[in-house]
This record gives sequence, structure tokens and C-alpha cells, in this order.
Amino acid sequence: MLLLTPMFIAACFEICWISEDTNETRGRLYVACILTVISLLLLAFWNCFYIVYLYKYPDVLTEVGERVTKKSFVVWSLYLGTVLAFIWAYFLCISNSYYIALMDYDQRKAYDEEQKNKKSGFSFGALPGMPKDEEPAKAEEPAMSPKASPKKEDAPAEAPAE
Repeated sequence: MLLLTPMFIAACFEICWISEDTNETRGRLYVACILTVISLLLLAFWNCFYIVYLYKYPDVLTEVGERVTKKSFVVWSLYLGTVLAFIWAYFLCISNSYYIALMDYDQRKAYDEEQKNKKSGFSFGALPGMPKDEEPAKAEEPAMSPKASPKKEDAPAEAPAE
């Protein structure tokens, strides 16, 4: 039940989107897809862990009444978890495109400007529909930085060797 908590939160986000289709709820669809993928993968790995380490019997009786070996149950559990995760990853891409396509004009201009100013390389960026944090405050320069080091003219002259 604990492993399905992200999926329950995702279901709440999707219900909010169904009740009111706004840009904020569309942005939460993206987060809901991420939470669903996380929950599916956690559940698949828990099935494997339970069957391999905690289940005492050599065969597993499935809900259909069929007996399967532990190995085949683990393989099918991982396979189904991976397939469902890829399907939800597809929905993740679609929900992000949906969020961008239905933005207001001002939001779209701000989004395009943000994409232009984005640094090269990989970054997670901000999640769609979530408030953005302000730029982090710049740290003070360390005392021994090149800008803070004294110039040679300012340094006291050494006494001549006697």
C-alpha cells in the first residue's frame, strides 16, 4: 500500500485536471505521470524482492490459478512493470506537449524566453505548472580570491637582508 502512495497522489492530480482544465492542472499532469512511473517501478521491484527473498515455496500460485516458478514470476513481473512504465513515459511526453500547446500568449512568451536563456547541457529545469524559485543568492567571494588579494604595490616592502 505504501508503494502505491505516489499513484494515489497522481490520481488526485488527474481528478483535479478533469474537474478544472487550467494551465496549473495541466502542469500537474506531467508530475502525475512521473509519480505513476515511480510507483509502477517500485511495485515491480518489490514483487521481485518478495518472491526471491521472502517467499518460501518453490512455485507461485497466481490469481488465475496457474502455478509458475519463482523465476518466471520475477521475469514477468519485471517485464510488465517495464512495459507499463514505458507507456506512462509516453503519456509523460504527451502531457508536457499538451501543457505547452495550451499556454496563454504571455506564458508562452515567457516559456520561449526561458528556453532561449537556458544553459547548454542537461538540466532538469522547472517542472511545468510549478512556481519557480528566484535566482539563488550569489555567495560572497572567498578572502583569498584573486580579486581580494592585495596588489604588490600595496604590500609592505621587505626589509633588506643584512
